Amino acid sequence: MNSNESPLTKNDLLEALGAIEQRLDVRLSSIERSLEFGHRIGGLEKFVDSTTRRLAELESPDRLFDLMLRVDEIERKLNRPQ
Repeated sequence: MNSNESPLTKNDLLEALGAIEQRLDVRLSSIERSLEFGHRIGGLEKFVDSTTRRLAELESPDRLFDLMLRVDEIERKLNRPQ
């Protein structure tokens, strides 16, 4: 029974169900946005990890030494008399 102590009508129930449905839609939308945000953050973390790993590989002492040797070799070839 409602606050007036009269029996609930079908319209009363439909209105209450409509209000509940609206609240559930709002909450579901919020949950979906949170999940999407979490997914994007996860993708961003993978990108940062990958970039950090690749940068570390590029800056490794062996790689830098190899690059220096290549540059020296190219400079020698360019400075060689023809």
